[in-house]
Amino acid sequence: MPRKSRSFQRKLKPTDVTADYDKKNIEALFQAAIAAHRQSALDNARKGYEQVLRLDSKHGAALHLLGLVHHQCGDHFRALDLMEQAIRIIPGSAVVNLNLGNVLQALGRSEDAIRSYNKAIAQKTDFAEAYSNRGNVLRTLKLYDEGLANCNQALSLQPDLASAHLNRGSVLKDLKRYEEALESFESAVSIGPDSPGAYLNRASVLIELKRYEKALIGCDTVIELKPDLAEAYVNRGIVLQSLNRIKESLDSCCKAISLQPDLVHAYRICGSVQREQKHFVDALINYDRALALNPEFGEDYYLRGNLLRRTKRYKEALADFEEAITLMPTSARIYFNQGLTLRELNRPDKALVSCNQAIVLTPDMVDAYSIRGNTLRDLRQFAEALVCFDRAILLKSDLAGLHSNRGNVLIDMKHLDEAVTSFELAIALEPNLADAHSNRGYILRNLRRFADALADCDRAIFLAPDFADAYLNRGNVFFELNRCEEALKDFEMAVALASQNLHALGVRYDHGGIFRKGSEGMLCILHAQKQEKRLQEEFGKYVEAFGSANASDFDRLYVEGLLKTDTLPVPLRRRERFRTLLGLLSQTLWLKGLVAECGCYLGLSSYLLCSCLRQHDPEFDGVGYQIYDSFEGLSAIGEEDRLILSGAETEDLPPEEIVRKGYFSASLMKVKLSLAKFPGIEYFPGWIPAAFPPAYDARYRFVHVDVDLYQPTKDSFEYFWPRLVPGGMIVCDDYNWPGAKRAVEEFCHSASVTFEVTPFSQAYFVRPQI
Repeated sequence: MPRKSRSFQRKLKPTDVTADYDKKNIEALFQAAIAAHRQSALDNARKGYEQVLRLDSKHGAALHLLGLVHHQCGDHFRALDLMEQAIRIIPGSAVVNLNLGNVLQALGRSEDAIRSYNKAIAQKTDFAEAYSNRGNVLRTLKLYDEGLANCNQALSLQPDLASAHLNRGSVLKDLKRYEEALESFESAVSIGPDSPGAYLNRASVLIELKRYEKALIGCDTVIELKPDLAEAYVNRGIVLQSLNRIKESLDSCCKAISLQPDLVHAYRICGSVQREQKHFVDALINYDRALALNPEFGEDYYLRGNLLRRTKRYKEALADFEEAITLMPTSARIYFNQGLTLRELNRPDKALVSCNQAIVLTPDMVDAYSIRGNTLRDLRQFAEALVCFDRAILLKSDLAGLHSNRGNVLIDMKHLDEAVTSFELAIALEPNLADAHSNRGYILRNLRRFADALADCDRAIFLAPDFADAYLNRGNVFFELNRCEEALKDFEMAVALASQNLHALGVRYDHGGIFRKGSEGMLCILHAQKQEKRLQEEFGKYVEAFGSANASDFDRLYVEGLLKTDTLPVPLRRRERFRTLLGLLSQTLWLKGLVAECGCYLGLSSYLLCSCLRQHDPEFDGVGYQIYDSFEGLSAIGEEDRLILSGAETEDLPPEEIVRKGYFSASLMKVKLSLAKFPGIEYFPGWIPAAFPPAYDARYRFVHVDVDLYQPTKDSFEYFWPRLVPGGMIVCDDYNWPGAKRAVEEFCHSASVTFEVTPFSQAYFVRPQI
């Protein structure tokens, strides 16, 4: 029998058989896991890879793919650990570096992700997917040009790579190149018609392009492909909101939240929809939820601040705008809305600072120029305001509101013809602009074109039935036409509407002065109709809203005096001045001597002074009270008085048109009838100083000088000062008139006596006690 070969006689070692079996078993397990992975059976794939790793803990491919499974399941930290183990075993794998980069990007480590993509590309220079993903990371870093170049490189290597079209579209979308972005997303959809992401991104661009019907089809396609994708429902909600299908929009956003409760912008869209529905409480709740999820997102503070401003919660709105500015310091619109809020709070100086900052950040921001112009108007800086509106109109000439606001400034500047032109331009651009009709009506009333003025006011009210200003303007037209009942109704309506805009934050702010002007119109009509009871009631409300202090006893007496002397109940400053005057008189009631008034006009101050004297002495009937007046108005205007003739008009300086000879004229008979309750009053008609008795040894305890001009004021001081008892007082009513002011200062200096000035421009000085 031939001898067998030595090689056939050698027995196999048990370790060789086991190793061969394990390799085959591991490979079979690995391939089975890969098959499950490809079928998206991620749990089975995970178990398979884990079984492989129990048999071979250094199996680099299994580590890599198990990491990929964890990444796909959202466990990025575990994925990172596994990928890093894999890369140590197979450092030259471009695919592992690619997926490691994807994990790092998911963890927000963009710079590290780029390094991984760089390695993948170095290992495989034609790796299109690595270029594509690197381009997407560069997009998130706002390196758009580099990102776009990487996406283009990916497509040059692999034109049918859907992810590269998708990432390229995202870069172009961020660059607001929406038409090009749409082309890229269309290509992605064409290559991967079952890709929800491609449809979702295409829909988002269609939203930006305002092609809402197509966007809606896209959103519905996404939801059909992936019914649990919350983002699709958010986009669908945005589209439905734009199509004014509000309820469906809200339902869609609520569905998104039910699928993903931490989806911040779903709450934001819900808030936006509810704000449009005027469901402000619900909208605020959704903004609060968005901020709870992401307290570092400035946009949500801005949106919530705007809503708080709309609901007149101005202090809270300002706090939100401040927070938004901290997070988004270069956002002009936040400064703009901050300025808007500050203006509503009657804080024009600070509002101006905010508007200026908005313009610095965005020099062509038309709205900022408009609000700045209105704020400058609030500050009575009319020329600067006009420049603002002119600048805004230069930027955008077809906005009716700008021309209307420009017209308002021209009214303030008394350029009525130009103002009419501005309102006509506004109406031509927007025929239904109620503000322009109302304000043109105001001008036409001043031009005494009452029929045209009424037509404009009627049109304004028809267009905006809750427009307080239009009722005020129409009421003034009716008042001019002596249609008092109709005027009263309009003033009442203006006050009722304007009162809704009064709010308290330390002060009450009557925006545009409508409440005040409407109240004053009502008072004037009630005064003309001699409705004393109603006049007393409405005057009390007027004082409560705008007066310096409540004084019901004085106000009762004051209204009585207004009716007796036929003096108009406005301005309120007169009430404050006369209340102060009686307070000064009360300091001299214990003295002996006469009381005199130089310049009484209609007799109101004398009526009040005499009434005060009667309250002190019930037997007082006017005896011991003297009135000196020309009963022909102001005397000739001297050079010392002409400083006022500069066109400047403020609350303190008298208007230019009243500084003329003959103004404040009232007949002696009229004054005597007004003061008939005090028959003992002694009258001295004539020009001062000729009206003063030359040889007169009477003594005076209180003298009220209200003759406005320099010479008669000085003559009054020189006549009465030597006749004033110790402790007696002279009050000059007109320290705000340049001539009277000069007379006070010169006389007191020459007499070596000090004088005080009340908050209402009354100068007074007292003869020292002996």
